[in-house]
Amino acid sequence: MLSAPGYPSFPINVNALQRFSIQKKDKDKAAQPPEKLQGDAIPKSRRKIEYNTVGPSLLTEIDTMELRGSFGTKIDTLVRHLLYLQLADAGAKSIVFSAWEDSLHSAHYSVELVSEASMTAPR
Repeated sequence: MLSAPGYPSFPINVNALQRFSIQKKDKDKAAQPPEKLQGDAIPKSRRKIEYNTVGPSLLTEIDTMELRGSFGTKIDTLVRHLLYLQLADAGAKSIVFSAWEDSLHSAHYSVELVSEASMTAPR
């Protein structure tokens, strides 16, 4: 039983634990797969991870989007991409997730600045 004051106790099955080790990287030696410990099988992920990639020409086009002010490279890149999506597909919707509320506020403010500029710009 594992227990700590103020927390519920629960049983731990030590036979079901996975073993791992942390080693310093040797820059001269290629990465080696982990060795089996006491006959244990090496865990493998069954998931296939697919990444969406953006080609260099599309990145160049996104980078041409004009911003008012700068909120850092990540926020600026995100806002440029959102602006590009508005032009490329007017009905597109986006959801932005962030663990940092300040980043969401900065992105929102940057989009508002660009929107205000486009509304007041002569046509």
